[in-house]
Amino acid sequence: MNQFNHIVGIFHPMLVHLPIGFLLLGILFYWLSFFEKFSYLINSVRLIYLLGSIAAIFSCITGWCLSSTTFYEEDVLQYHQWMGITLACLSVVMYFVFNQIIAKYNCILSVIVCLLLIVTGHYGATLTHGTFSLNGEKSKKEQGAIATNKKNIQNVEDAVLFADIIQPIFQENCYNCHSASKQKGNLRLDNNEGLMKGGKAGLSIVPNDVDKSILFQRLVIDHADKKHMPPSSEPQLTQQQIELIRWWIASGCNFNAKVNALHPSAKELKLLKDINNASQLTNKIALFPSTPVNEANPSTVNQLIQLGAAIVPIANNSNYLAVDFLGNNQLSDKSYSLMAALKDQIVSLKISHNTLNTSALKNLSALQNLYKLDLPNCTLQETNLDFLLKLQHLQSLNLVGVNVVFTILNKTLSGLKIKKLFIYNTPLIPVEKRSLINNFTSIKIDTGNYQMPLMESDTTEVKMAPQKL
Repeated sequence: MNQFNHIVGIFHPMLVHLPIGFLLLGILFYWLSFFEKFSYLINSVRLIYLLGSIAAIFSCITGWCLSSTTFYEEDVLQYHQWMGITLACLSVVMYFVFNQIIAKYNCILSVIVCLLLIVTGHYGATLTHGTFSLNGEKSKKEQGAIATNKKNIQNVEDAVLFADIIQPIFQENCYNCHSASKQKGNLRLDNNEGLMKGGKAGLSIVPNDVDKSILFQRLVIDHADKKHMPPSSEPQLTQQQIELIRWWIASGCNFNAKVNALHPSAKELKLLKDINNASQLTNKIALFPSTPVNEANPSTVNQLIQLGAAIVPIANNSNYLAVDFLGNNQLSDKSYSLMAALKDQIVSLKISHNTLNTSALKNLSALQNLYKLDLPNCTLQETNLDFLLKLQHLQSLNLVGVNVVFTILNKTLSGLKIKKLFIYNTPLIPVEKRSLINNFTSIKIDTGNYQMPLMESDTTEVKMAPQKL
């Protein structure tokens, strides 16, 4: 049922704009019809009200489904929900009584509906964006809260556990909903006072007691539970990050202590080093080698283009190339041979829905400067991935929908230096995917099977340009 509610609920941000448009248009036409020049508009008002009523009803249904799968501040949610229901009911009434009551009452009803639209929309915007000022500007303190960058830590034992390790975890995963600009559940995690104070649910952390720390309990409860944080539709914390938060709480929630002062065990030191290494390795992915390369043979490039390839330079004044075969799902052996002839120039390659035989894999392994390889929905005639081991510059690998085998992929990854891996919709089972994540902490692994993330905003947000001091 939760999955069904989520699928229906994701349509709310789109549908919610329809009743706003229809009802405001109908009200505008109604008021304009009092002028003789626009009197003809009265004939379309009732139909527009009907469309607005139907859209309002569906918005209520999708909104209710969305609220049951995602955490929102309860008070604001209740106001938005009941205002929306009231608005839907009044719009239905306005449609049915339009031709049965005098103009005076139609005018009053239209004003009430218009005011309800404004108030309901305000609460909806508050749920989505948090509280905001009329000028749309954030204070310097608020801007700085989310602008904090991860520190490049040379020695984790000398790092301040909270400031250098724990706070960046909160920043990356929690600040969108619990910072200066937005505090769902009245919880703020971007400063020490807010973290210790907690929110509506109670104390977020209790020093030396993870069992009583609501923040930690929300991290570890079942993902299907509505109280699980982050919401199931958002990126989740890794097991290493959760364990470090557990250790920080269990050690007393000291905001200033260095790692070595807390006497970490060998296990905790390994967690710290793994997370620090992963942070540094995934911080920046190069797009192409720094050394220059000769221009590709124009004849070879033209032949590939004739075979259906889109070929563009990876950057201005660069001879490195990105090759994409678009929708061509029947590449010939000649195509792979021509690519091998451009082994020095090709740094990005995308091939989809093709069967890769031994000859094709051999030619792909010759692309010594390949940094990005996308093979979505390709079929490997050989289950081994040895051809990848020759691609020592490879940083991003897309195996979505590819028939990979866990033991072989696990072995192959040990010999690669990639920083991103995509393995959604593969034969790998969940336990195998989790094993890969745990085994290769320096690789950002996208396993898929997540629900579509909700848009951070469902409207266009216009802000004043920040003033320069």
